[in-house]
Amino acid sequence: MLATGIKGKLEVKGDRIHYALTLPGDEPVIADKVTAHFKRPVGEHQDFVAKLQPAGAGVYEASHEVLHGHWIVEVVAVKDGQTIMHEANRIAVIGEAK
Repeated sequence: MLATGIKGKLEVKGDRIHYALTLPGDEPVIADKVTAHFKRPVGEHQDFVAKLQPAGAGVYEASHEVLHGHWIVEVVAVKDGQTIMHEANRIAVIGEAK
């Protein structure tokens, strides 16, 4: 994956999960399936998996409430049965749940 230069960018705003998958030069990457596994660093009762849907030009989105606090998010993108992106990041969702 590093050799291909594929990069992912995750954004969480309100109940919107937005993930952009690109090559160098911001060229969009088209995947057949993108999932985001949200896991709490401690405990698992709030963990969930979001299946992201294509929203055009290498962008994938889902609607799911993401409670504030710390999360480990593992994103997997698959094309033609092959994993083209697999990354895990720790994020903090700050603010009040609405």
